[in-house]
Amino acid sequence: RDDGPGSNIKNNLIQLLETFDIATPVEYGQKRLLIPEFQPKLISNSNGSWSEYKEKGDFEIQRWICVLDRKLPHGLLKRIQVRIMKKIFKRGRTTREFNLAQNEFLIRDTNATTLYCKSGVRSSSKVEEGREEEGIRLYIRGKVNKKRAIVS
Repeated sequence: RDDGPGSNIKNNLIQLLETFDIATPVEYGQKRLLIPEFQPKLISNSNGSWSEYKEKGDFEIQRWICVLDRKLPHGLLKRIQVRIMKKIFKRGRTTREFNLAQNEFLIRDTNATTLYCKSGVRSSSKVEEGREEEGIRLYIRGKVNKKRAIVS
């Protein structure tokens, strides 16, 4: 129960963590405080890899986000993860599955729309020989007949 003087302090602490995109409360079966910093570095492969999720008739959108000649701000993907989870759960969206880690996350909703995001490096032909870009790879995948659900 959230009664008493301690609950006010707890609520203020949670609000502070949310303000700086460090953590967000979610309700997924039970109330939890999602803190990406305390997650494993990568998602375990027990549920299969991202490429194995694609089914016939799915469409996919990909985006590579990077800053040339600079490193991304430390913890950027973790902050993005908190923001996305906050939006999903505060809007009352129903999430069928989510797998979270510090450097990648996968969220699938009840419309079979999947969001997968991973930080990493890649070589680029636009970058000088031997140099790599640090960035975030974003994938959105879903059923062709449910494209409208993805837009919202």
